[in-house]
Amino acid sequence: LYLGMKNNSLEILDRECFRDLSKLLLVLMPENRLTEIPDNIFDNCSSLQMVDFSHNKIRSIGMHVFSNRIPASVCGLRQLQHLDMKNNSLEILDRECFRDLSKLLLVLMAENRLTEIPDNIFDNCSSLQVVDFSKISLHSNPWACTC
Repeated sequence: LYLGMKNNSLEILDRECFRDLSKLLLVLMPENRLTEIPDNIFDNCSSLQMVDFSHNKIRSIGMHVFSNRIPASVCGLRQLQHLDMKNNSLEILDRECFRDLSKLLLVLMAENRLTEIPDNIFDNCSSLQVVDFSKISLHSNPWACTC
């Protein structure tokens, strides 16, 4: 089961729009006008493997967008492997936003407005094992080096 909503001029997602879609595998919503993703929007999407919100206007990823308020062992994004957030307006990543994504293989965040990545943000992404910038695309961001 997949949901493809490419280039539909979507501006707002209701936090209940994926409610009870436990068999949903793919969410493809590139090229819309989204500015935010509501917290807990994927709470019951335990089969979700791929999320594509590329080419929107999303400014931040909050703590509970991909990391649920309920334990991941009960119901969470245990299967998410591919996250595409490239070409948005991302400036902030919450330090806990990827905490429950143990099977995450690929993160694409190029062409955003990120200036830093919180320490240990990928610590619980055990499938990444090492933060490998060939798998995590972050180029074309205005980085602020504090070294």
